[in-house]
Amino acid sequence: DKYTISLGNPNLKSEIINNLEFGLIYNNNIRVSAFTTISKNPILQTIDISDLNVATIYPKNYSNMLKSGVRLQANNIKVASFWQCSLFASIYNSRYSWKSKENKSKISVITPMLNINNSFEITHGIKGEVSGFYVGNMAFGQGVIKPHGSVSAAIAKSFMNNSLNIQITINDILQSNRQNLKLNLMNNSIKASTNQFNDHRSIGISITYRFKGGTEAAKNR
Repeated sequence: DKYTISLGNPNLKSEIINNLEFGLIYNNNIRVSAFTTISKNPILQTIDISDLNVATIYPKNYSNMLKSGVRLQANNIKVASFWQCSLFASIYNSRYSWKSKENKSKISVITPMLNINNSFEITHGIKGEVSGFYVGNMAFGQGVIKPHGSVSAAIAKSFMNNSLNIQITINDILQSNRQNLKLNLMNNSIKASTNQFNDHRSIGISITYRFKGGTEAAKNR
């Protein structure tokens, strides 16, 4: 491709990351925290466009990155006698700054995130699971990854006194896990976008059998 050139960068500096987090834990399964991450010389892929519209892609040290926000994590919450739920939620602000030729550029984006896992005890050894995640606009160097998410499900059945287990899993049911990137190349007054179409849908089946062993087998003998 004569319009795209990929290069390395032997002049990269070490990236230094500092993390600070304050958290509160309730009942051993609920955690709320506030966090800040400061990165000096973060290394990210960079795209420069020449006057001949040739794109050069290479790793580069940005000036700094600041990420701050709050998190909520709740594990094994019993919603009903047959329904258990775990979730992770977060909202944070990411700010990047860098130099492009003679210009100074920066980007700031607020990103919400949600990840939920639900497990169900249905009946007669049948178990179900429904999980999903959502990520809002997310800063990534010069660009912003547009909102995306996914929903997956599984169902399992046990046989032979729980020794045999058969599980069917379906991933990305709605085919919504697509990462679309919008770039803002300030030094060239150009805005560009890339759409990545990756099909993450899949159906799988797993069969497991547990043989008796150890002290349990010895007792039976």
